Amino acid sequence: MLNSKKAIDCVFVLSPGKYVGGAEHYVQNLAHELYVAHNTSVIIAVSHNREFYLRCKSTEIPVLYLGDTLKEASLAFSRVLNDLEIKTVISNGYHSSYLLFLSRCRNLFRKGQCRFIDIKHGWITTNFSERLKTFLDKLIVGSYNLVVLVEPSMRKRLWWVGEKKLRFIPSGVEIKRRVMGQRRRNLPFKILLIGRLSEEKRFGLVLKALAGLKEKEWRLVIVGDGLEEDRLKRIVFEEKLNDHVHFAGYQHDVKLFYRSTNLLVISSVSEGCPLVALEAMAHGVLVLSTDVGYMPTLLGGQRGFLVDVNIAPGNLSLKVKKIILLDEGTTKQMRQGAWDYVNRHHSLSKNAEIFKSLIFGL
Repeated sequence: MLNSKKAIDCVFVLSPGKYVGGAEHYVQNLAHELYVAHNTSVIIAVSHNREFYLRCKSTEIPVLYLGDTLKEASLAFSRVLNDLEIKTVISNGYHSSYLLFLSRCRNLFRKGQCRFIDIKHGWITTNFSERLKTFLDKLIVGSYNLVVLVEPSMRKRLWWVGEKKLRFIPSGVEIKRRVMGQRRRNLPFKILLIGRLSEEKRFGLVLKALAGLKEKEWRLVIVGDGLEEDRLKRIVFEEKLNDHVHFAGYQHDVKLFYRSTNLLVISSVSEGCPLVALEAMAHGVLVLSTDVGYMPTLLGGQRGFLVDVNIAPGNLSLKVKKIILLDEGTTKQMRQGAWDYVNRHHSLSKNAEIFKSLIFGL
């Protein structure tokens, strides 16, 4: 049980739902960095996913489980707001925004000051359910003291909130120079897809593009789980790619995959500042992405490869073929440029310093 009126600098509310994504991993890493390296008292409050809660609990940070439903979680967090003296609450994702809003409604007359910050990674609008979630999320966002955007163009979609409440802070990753080793150019060329297996990620587009390569000079690993898994496996079977594609399932730690990969592909119709792109660049892996969200900025200056979001499988196939044929000198220069950019602009440690100032209202 929590001690009554215990002072806490920040509570991070994470509600990933069934499938955990890069947004949750980034905020979990941010909380850990603040707790371990920046002398900040932190609690992670998790709802809607017990497995993710247990993974968070395996670290040294105090972790609470709020519940499996919105009603249960919002009631539990109302008690947290009553029992603790909290400087700042930071939410992340649809479910955490909803439960935080309901909890605050139940605590309208609670004494004490607490800042509320929401981190926005983007919105999915590929179907009616996701569009409805986006609509509700945008209604709630105006009640926050501050909204952190991981991609600057998101300001246009929240224009009515007011510029003073919006702050652009791109995602960050841990940087280690020792991972910038040589990438073996021997065939087969190793390609990686990481993410939730969902409609907006369009992993099927990549499978069809790779099937168009005449020479089977590549291998693909797909890391993640989701509703699209059966459909993707059907494509693999129909295109006779069974010997070239491996489904690795959901993996909490993907560092091992980066170490053995030549190219990460991001084929989404919508992205903010995807953590997988930053991680790949920090590990010396080339990145090919659709030109959505923050990706044109991230991969500009010959730090990676961009394609039109509406690219056809045949054209994507040609692009991958050209990348496979690039000489080692060119790819080494690109990988080093990508690493340098991430080190300068996307360091997790620097992000933690920025968030610490927000938590303490500096």
